[in-house]
Amino acid sequence: LAVVPTIDLLQQWRTALATALSLNIDDIGTFGGGEKELKPITIITYDSAALYPRELSRFGLLIFDECHHLPAPTYRLIAESAFTPLRLGLSATPERSDMAHIELDELIGPEVYRRSPAELTEGRYLAQYQEKIIDIALSGEDEIRYAEQRRIYSSFLRRRRIVIRSPEDFQQKLIFLSARDPEARTAMLAWREARQIAMNAPAKYSEIERLLHKHAADQVLLFSEYNPVVDQISRRFCLPSITYKTPTEERRTILDRFRTGQYTKLVTGRVLNEGVDVPDCRIAIIVSGNSTKREYIQRLGRILRPKEGEALLYELVTTGTTEEEMAKRRKE
Repeated sequence: LAVVPTIDLLQQWRTALATALSLNIDDIGTFGGGEKELKPITIITYDSAALYPRELSRFGLLIFDECHHLPAPTYRLIAESAFTPLRLGLSATPERSDMAHIELDELIGPEVYRRSPAELTEGRYLAQYQEKIIDIALSGEDEIRYAEQRRIYSSFLRRRRIVIRSPEDFQQKLIFLSARDPEARTAMLAWREARQIAMNAPAKYSEIERLLHKHAADQVLLFSEYNPVVDQISRRFCLPSITYKTPTEERRTILDRFRTGQYTKLVTGRVLNEGVDVPDCRIAIIVSGNSTKREYIQRLGRILRPKEGEALLYELVTTGTTEEEMAKRRKE
């Protein structure tokens, strides 16, 4: 039984197993997205496995794809309620910002194999790649606005003696508090405004235009952590885009056209970080991202499939803002 996070991955696993094992695709069961067909080899989503834990006892081997999801409170029950003797976890990005990845030893078993992108590149399993950080400057007016919003946010944290070390801290110590505390809400809105100023720096769009001209003949993926930025880039440069709002059939059409070369540029958000078979390309541009190493590795992986020539990953980082620190942390 293979447990996967998305319906897209469920279908990819089914096709890949049928090919690898020389089976008819109908010989492999699927459980999720409305399907409830159990067979000796079955692919199930995490959500379905959490809803129907009794079904897990039928299998002798459990494979958790993207196993960094497993320590989540709703999903850990999958491992805890299963009596399956053999377990395997797969992830290119097992570390979690809440440190819950240490629980994978108990939920699955000890780590038995790990390779870095650099090691896989040396072994020619991944393409050679180069990372280029492009510094983006705020305008004088935006610098003043940014500094003021950060002052409001930081002074609130100092007054309340709040320390933010992770996204979970931010959620628990600020977002939840802002629902009942006007000062906390003001601080949260100031943080959000400062973030918007940094990631929407006008100079970023000028740099995107320059890079699109430079790589006019290449397949290029553009990533942003924030969907409004994805929409803005899509409108400004007339590029196809995929976000969580994109209907399934439209997303499939866009990816097919990108795969065939009908579209040579595609801008997207976090929805393509994992679980989607993204067509091969050589160039990626991170317009704005967060501080997690997982997201960085996932986006790097989009351009690292073995190919002729060197892959390029550009990062647009607004200097003098928290984007600089986030860019450093996601590479640690």
